[in-house]
Amino acid sequence: MLIPLSIISALGVNFLWIKIAKFQFLLKTILVLIFLFGYFASHYYYLDQFFVHAPQKNSSYWQYGYKQAISYLNQNIGNYSRVVFTQNYGQPYIYYLFYSQYNPSKYQPQAKLRESLTGDVGIIEKIDNIEFRNIYWPVDRYLSGTLFIGDEESLPKKDIDQTPGAIILKEINFLDGKLAFRIVGKK
Repeated sequence: MLIPLSIISALGVNFLWIKIAKFQFLLKTILVLIFLFGYFASHYYYLDQFFVHAPQKNSSYWQYGYKQAISYLNQNIGNYSRVVFTQNYGQPYIYYLFYSQYNPSKYQPQAKLRESLTGDVGIIEKIDNIEFRNIYWPVDRYLSGTLFIGDEESLPKKDIDQTPGAIILKEINFLDGKLAFRIVGKK
């Protein structure tokens, strides 16, 4: 639709220009300035919405938080024998491979791609000592030596506070302030 809409818009502007050409110079100048003001105001509004407001309101749709979560994971992975990373937001293994700059020749032999129920590219369940699966805290709370990276639903604060040895290490928020990831350590 881009080409037909551009042609129709150009024909409309040409039609208006022909109609405006019949007016006096002052009136013609005022109409052109009003048109230019509207044109630039709409572009300013678009740029403001796209670059200022959309990242704040839609950061959850843009997978915000993975970089920070994986950075924390990479700094602390040696302190835990197991890591459990939630799959509630999609496929965290892709972000893990990217942000940790994982060696592809090391990844390929252990890659066991399982078909995704949503018809996506597939699911990887484990890389080294990192499990990519949904966290079920009533059962997983008994795993010791584990670092959990999950969302608010899979790692509820009130349950973590009641679990001996479990501590909230970090919380990563979306740009709108809602919780993206909660990182919990269980010794």
